[in-house]
This record gives sequence, C-alpha cells and structure tokens, in this order.
Amino acid sequence: MTKPSILIIDDSEAVLAQAKQALTEAGFDVIATAQTVGVGQHLSTCDLVMIDYFMPGFNGKWVLDSLRQIAKTNGNMPLFYLFTSNATMSSRFADLGFDGSFSHKADLQHLVVQVRSALRLRELRRLKEH
Repeated sequence: MTKPSILIIDDSEAVLAQAKQALTEAGFDVIATAQTVGVGQHLSTCDLVMIDYFMPGFNGKWVLDSLRQIAKTNGNMPLFYLFTSNATMSSRFADLGFDGSFSHKADLQHLVVQVRSALRLRELRRLKEH
C-alpha cells in the first residue's frame, strides 16, 4: 500500500517545516511549499492539499480555485482543506469551497489526527461508491 500524499501550501517556512516533519513521521509523503506556481504538477498523485488562506499577494480561495481546475483536467481530485489558525476563516471553509478545515496549525499532534481522519473518511466514501 502506498503512503498517502499530502501537499501543503503556506507562506510560513516555519509552519511548513513543522507540519512536514510531523506528517512525515506519521507516515505520509509530504510536499511542503511556499510557492503556488507549478504546484499543480503534484495533484495527479496527491490525496490531500492543505492551503493557508492568508498569503502575501493572494488568498487561499484563489489558490483553491486554480488547483481545482487543474485537478479536473488530470483525473484525480484530492481533498482540499483550509489550513489556518483563524477561527473565523475556519468556520467558513465550506462557503469558501474547501472540503474541510484544519484549524490548529500549532498543535501538530492534533493536525496528524485531523489528517488521518480526513483521509479515512475519503477512503470510506470511495468504498461506498464502489
């Protein structure tokens, strides 16, 4: 069985490093980047995309919309989760078009649990569809 693949997009190198380490140690393949240009190349093998909302020059909604368009063309639609510590934004994840929200950036143990739960729910939905 292959490891689930996660793409994290955040403008904070510290957040990226901490989240990548925690999720890698938990058994996930993780690509962590502060770049938005070119990340679409990872969507064909990606199970989950975590997107920060507040980034310099653009917001997570713009990134989400762009990546969803790319995912539609490559045949693999990963989960798209808002990755924020902002409670107001987190509560609006569905209105913004995200599949869910990871709302505790600083709590890495909680993040690992949330990611496992989201991926497990995705797998259960896929099994139900078949």
